[in-house]
Amino acid sequence: MGGERLRMKLSIRIALLLLLVSLAARAALPPLSDEERLNTASDVIIGEVRAVEQKVEKIKLGTDIHYTAEVVVQEHLKGRLKPGDVIVVRFDRTGKRPPNWAGPQGQNEALTAGLRARLFMTEDVGFFRLLQPNGWDPAR
Repeated sequence: MGGERLRMKLSIRIALLLLLVSLAARAALPPLSDEERLNTASDVIIGEVRAVEQKVEKIKLGTDIHYTAEVVVQEHLKGRLKPGDVIVVRFDRTGKRPPNWAGPQGQNEALTAGLRARLFMTEDVGFFRLLQPNGWDPAR
């Protein structure tokens, strides 16, 4: 009887450990360091956000928000862009989710029209995408 009780306790501990590991694997992404952002980005600029559009998409667990921003390049820090270029930048954020949900959240903060920002991006076909989860900083 003592061996059965011990096996039961061990089984419960293993189940709890597996649950914790699976939740941690689905948790939000930690912010990238400045070094990681510079190394990962194909292009880094300082620019002014002219306009931002958002589209809410209903998904199984709630909603996601997809953003498209028009940005005027003011300073080139890395990549092929030059001052005066007007680019399209896309990024996503998590909208509504069930209580206690854990998972990727997309961009920590949304860009807003009129904002001057330093953007860390990767180039896609016809647009740029912000690194996640912290692909931009306010510019001074």
